[in-house]
Amino acid sequence: MKCITWCATAVVLLAVSTGTRADGNSTKERVWTFDDQPVGAVPADWRIRQTRPTQALASWSIMKDPTAPSKPNVMALTHTKNDDPTFNLAIAKDTSFKDVDLSVNVKAISGETDQGGGPIWRCQDENNYYVTRFNPLESNFRVYYVHNGRRKQLQSARIDTVPGTWYSVRVTMIGHHITAYLDGKKLLEATDDTFSNAGMVGLWTKSDAVTRFDDLSVEGPGKENASLLNLKQTIPLPGVKGRIDHLTLDPTGNRLFVAALGNGTVEVIDLTSGRRIHSITGLDEPQGIVYLPDSKRVVVACGGDGTVRSFDTKTWKEVAHHDLGDDADNIRWEASRNLIHVGFGDGALGVLEAETLKKRQVIKLPGHPESFQLDRSTGRTYVNVPDARQIAVINRNSDAVATSWSIPKIAGNYPMALDETGKRLFVACRQPPRLLVFDTRTGHRVTSTLCVGDADDIFYDGKRNRIYIVGGEGFVDVFSGSGGSSYPRLAQVRTSPGARTALFVPARGLMYVALPAQEEQDAEVRIFQVSR
Repeated sequence: MKCITWCATAVVLLAVSTGTRADGNSTKERVWTFDDQPVGAVPADWRIRQTRPTQALASWSIMKDPTAPSKPNVMALTHTKNDDPTFNLAIAKDTSFKDVDLSVNVKAISGETDQGGGPIWRCQDENNYYVTRFNPLESNFRVYYVHNGRRKQLQSARIDTVPGTWYSVRVTMIGHHITAYLDGKKLLEATDDTFSNAGMVGLWTKSDAVTRFDDLSVEGPGKENASLLNLKQTIPLPGVKGRIDHLTLDPTGNRLFVAALGNGTVEVIDLTSGRRIHSITGLDEPQGIVYLPDSKRVVVACGGDGTVRSFDTKTWKEVAHHDLGDDADNIRWEASRNLIHVGFGDGALGVLEAETLKKRQVIKLPGHPESFQLDRSTGRTYVNVPDARQIAVINRNSDAVATSWSIPKIAGNYPMALDETGKRLFVACRQPPRLLVFDTRTGHRVTSTLCVGDADDIFYDGKRNRIYIVGGEGFVDVFSGSGGSSYPRLAQVRTSPGARTALFVPARGLMYVALPAQEEQDAEVRIFQVSR
């Protein structure tokens, strides 16, 4: 999970959508790279400052780094003689954000007194701001505020980091609530009201810490409207342990099937009564799942033993079985040809007959496939291949890869959704957390914007023209799907940490979100009503 840095007016601007609210808080997203900046200089409209100075200002500049997440350049504190009390700042002077989603890639280089660093936000001046940072010398990750030059710790987590390695630091602050992440893992939460006004953003190190930063991204909140998803019902799943993967629906029988990967079961829920009515047991890491309405069967892809198994949903007997290969994963039903498509192995998509599970074809891919979508209008299949950082485009008439679309500088493209009518493909990535939008006619990336972390499901709602991203950091992000190059976030609805899979049923206007068991809470399915 990597993201963030800062630079200036002359920097390459990757994405900007402007707007400022009455409270002075910017609602725009700003993404900069340093790659077109002159090496050895500080970008224009940046200011180098110190808190509690002990020596001369630290030396900051653009430099080349062959290991940079986005090559070739980074912003770096290259030299300082400062002592322990001094904080070194590089401030993006023309920024103004209050509520933020902010991230930056950070690499600690050296330092005897201190190492590492991180971003600052709501910065009023060099003596008043919030900061979150990691320190390899102390093996910790912390969030502070600095008020009138004095620093106070708000939260701390113990975690080992290594000098010379890139880490992604991300922080969100909405109102008084701060959440901080290191490499996509939520480690810190705090509440503080020291600074309630919008402020600048920037970069921070302490004392003699020599540190490099790459790829800044910062986004304001947009319109917060949690009422777009309203909790309607909660169905407990006591005794279900571990990770929960995908879900499918029997619309006629009003039953929901939940692939409980860590529990080795498929849980069957009667939605009319709101209770579990059956468990299909003895499954080795069930992942992908699909319901076949004609034969009233549920087909499950099991990652542990690589099997694809079909069950009669009246008798619960297994009626078909196929040993496909390692890590059988996502599954789709092609209704027009009554075929099942299953991603598996180090790089393949298996095509099976839906009723017998007899193998029809295996299509090779350059890495393990994650989510994929079948385009009925073109006969193509779009496949996320995160190991290769690409989207493979398969021609289903020839059962072969026709082309591929690369995803440079971003990793972890797992979930995918398709707007066939609008010719748009939506992909949520994890490193850093971003929503990517592609034009399916050209493969051109239309836009890239920050989204919820640890995403594993994404849905397009054509009726309401929205995009829903379900993330394990504990939220569902709702974006406008209005098209063009702007896809603003409309709401971020809280669920629970680890709840990263769901099923959206457009005809019902309902989203079923799976919550894995926590220490003192049973697993459950939460049902949200989507507003018009």
